[in-house]
Amino acid sequence: MLMAMALPLTIACGGDSGGGNSDGGGSSSSRHYLYGENSAVQPPFQVSSWDAASLRFSNTYGMYLPTIPDNVYYGLKTLIFDVSDASADCDLRVMNGWWSNIYYDHIPFVSGLNEIKITETMAKECAMGGEGKDLNLMLYNGTCTIKAVYYDD
Repeated sequence: MLMAMALPLTIACGGDSGGGNSDGGGSSSSRHYLYGENSAVQPPFQVSSWDAASLRFSNTYGMYLPTIPDNVYYGLKTLIFDVSDASADCDLRVMNGWWSNIYYDHIPFVSGLNEIKITETMAKECAMGGEGKDLNLMLYNGTCTIKAVYYDD
């Protein structure tokens, strides 16, 4: 089930969180994991409210998620978060690494697959040479467990 929001963000509630590539009858898309492809190497992690480091895509300032390379940002359309154990009050802010630009505010984050649309403005501002340094997500309320983060081509 998909729930469309007024913002360019969709949340797939309770979707299939199976890993790997889906053939889909000739589809040539491939899945690229930023975190969690192998749960033995990158285990699920818990995020609590006001923890801006856990969901920051930065090798320097983040805790779990790597810096996204510029060439990936510029072609990126959607980031997919595989979430479990999300509390009922779990809501999210999407911003850049220095808190100066807010892209989405008070977005529900639910157990299942959550998709965040990446705009051209976000890519330019979050790339290494951009004014904001990197993409950063923060929970206002609640807790959740991040199992994987990926994008498909």
